[in-house]
Amino acid sequence: MKGTAAEGIEAALLVGLGSSDDVESGCLGVGSVVEFSRSAPEINALNDAAGESVVAAFAARVRDGIEAGELDAGLDPAAVGRMLLVLRSGLKVAARGGASDAELRDAARLALRGLITISPTR
Repeated sequence: MKGTAAEGIEAALLVGLGSSDDVESGCLGVGSVVEFSRSAPEINALNDAAGESVVAAFAARVRDGIEAGELDAGLDPAAVGRMLLVLRSGLKVAARGGASDAELRDAARLALRGLITISPTR
């Protein structure tokens, strides 16, 4: 693993968000939820499985960060993983709505600041 847990999480939040100009590579998961809500069982199953995988990956990085003393020890990795999935979904929608890379990065970093352990030397 290269970099810190927070750096890995930030990279995962920001990779492949697309843009308002990039209609072809939109997110199938977010797009299907927006279009169909929970009305299509087959799509729900796919989205649920994908979401569980993403949450598990985020939770693993959060656990790594807690063990390294980088992230707050009081965090619930699964709850943080779910929050980060929600944030990533929102970032995808914001990107499609025209948010700049800087705006998306700022939003991700602001969310991550709430996870970092604050020490007296910081």
